[in-house]
Amino acid sequence: LGASFVARWRAERATLASSTPTQPSPPASRVELARRYLSSMTEDPELGPRWQREHRLEPLAAGDALPWQVAEGLEAAPNLPAQRVLIAVALGLQDRFEEADRLLGETSEALALRAELRAQARRHSEALALLEHAGDARAVRRERIQLYASQQDLTRALAEARALPVGDPLRAAIEGEARVRSLPDPEQRLRELEALLAAPASPAQAFRLRFDVAQVLLELRRYAELEDELERMHALRPDSPLIPFLRYLRYNTERNYPEVTRALDEGLAYERDPEQAAMLGWLRVQSLWLSGDKVRSRAAREALLREGPPAAGVIPLAAQISAVVQQPADALAFAEAGRANPALSPEGRWTCLRVSIEVLRASGAWAELRTLIEGLEGEPLPPDLFQTLAEAHAEATRALEGR
Repeated sequence: LGASFVARWRAERATLASSTPTQPSPPASRVELARRYLSSMTEDPELGPRWQREHRLEPLAAGDALPWQVAEGLEAAPNLPAQRVLIAVALGLQDRFEEADRLLGETSEALALRAELRAQARRHSEALALLEHAGDARAVRRERIQLYASQQDLTRALAEARALPVGDPLRAAIEGEARVRSLPDPEQRLRELEALLAAPASPAQAFRLRFDVAQVLLELRRYAELEDELERMHALRPDSPLIPFLRYLRYNTERNYPEVTRALDEGLAYERDPEQAAMLGWLRVQSLWLSGDKVRSRAAREALLREGPPAAGVIPLAAQISAVVQQPADALAFAEAGRANPALSPEGRWTCLRVSIEVLRASGAWAELRTLIEGLEGEPLPPDLFQTLAEAHAEATRALEGR
């Protein structure tokens, strides 16, 4: 059942991807998708109602199209009973992960599928944590590779893939992606990506390659082709927040802030990961401000602040955007919190430091600026930031001596 379904799914998606792009349809709700899975895959008249009753999933009309989550769930755990995979995916789409975990158990394929369900919900850190100590069974390793690749971390994906046998399709796929990504010429990258798309190793890789093609078209500013590519991505994953995010990047480059806001609103409708949603929320605060709608920008910022302190990964962006929307006290508070947060990457802490320097310079707080810079003695810093600090320190010293 699993193999035949994946084969049919690939054929349908290949037809969709090569056809003339159409206007995207609105995404179905997660609960509706879960119901569709059961109604479409359950042919046993007695078994189907029992599944739906036990797992509180109502059926829809038979014959509904099957979205991508089922195919990738079956691919992550090809030896588990298809019915069990189906129910687990349906539960995962409703964020009922503990119930899915109990249903699946602790085998290597079960762990791979449990991680896949979290990845589909864009909870990548949870998915990776689940597999971190799960050993190197084939299913676990393959799921780790897919997770790293979906996060654009091809360095770790490649390291894991090279432990697979030579000739393994997934290993060949990751090696091909890594080679193409390293090409400096965008036109050559585009040609190589199209060649890889002729025979993708999996639906997941097809979507990643489409995303890479879209990024190259964005880099080349070939926007009409970019829109066609986004429609092909939509055919593969109608609910992906990466599609509106690419539109955000396009319109942000053009400084078309009303369209930027519209793209961010669409992304927020799809996004399931709280940290990613918070980042989109802060970008929306900025786009509203830059479009001149300062009332809505302030309301959006206050709504984010009411949700409590942002996650570590969101702090640098919150600091930067607070400075843009003329909230220097908030910007300094976020930047200070980020510099003191051990969970933040060095790059994140450096971003927070840059925000502190910019805000203090703009406000003429020369004594505080010089104290901050002198307190950094001995810290490893990138050359461009070191140069910025040297210039700011000299400026602060001149201002204080001039007084």
